[in-house]
Amino acid sequence: MEPSFRINGSLLPRYGGQRVIVLGKVSNRDPNGMGFEMISSDNTSVSVKLGEPLQEILDGIVEVHGVGMGRNVMKCDNFLAFPPEFTHNFDMAAYNEAVILINTEKTYWRPE
Repeated sequence: MEPSFRINGSLLPRYGGQRVIVLGKVSNRDPNGMGFEMISSDNTSVSVKLGEPLQEILDGIVEVHGVGMGRNVMKCDNFLAFPPEFTHNFDMAAYNEAVILINTEKTYWRPE
């Protein structure tokens, strides 16, 4: 299996065609249910394209696993929606700092 890179919205253009993980807050859902918009940890709007329509109401913080498709767009393979009781104290700014760190430093946990 191909490794996934944990990134924020502004890094998405660098990862076109590669597997990525982006965390953000849902901001809008397409009326047809085939996608949604989210604000990533660095306050960048990301358009998430789905393979099939959403069957549930999606709100709050989500972690999207998929493939980068260029500037601010990703194709979703799967996502994890976090319940509000798990995210009400989540520090998105600190999370974003961690994402920046793992993408700027050469570290043993980052695939080559």
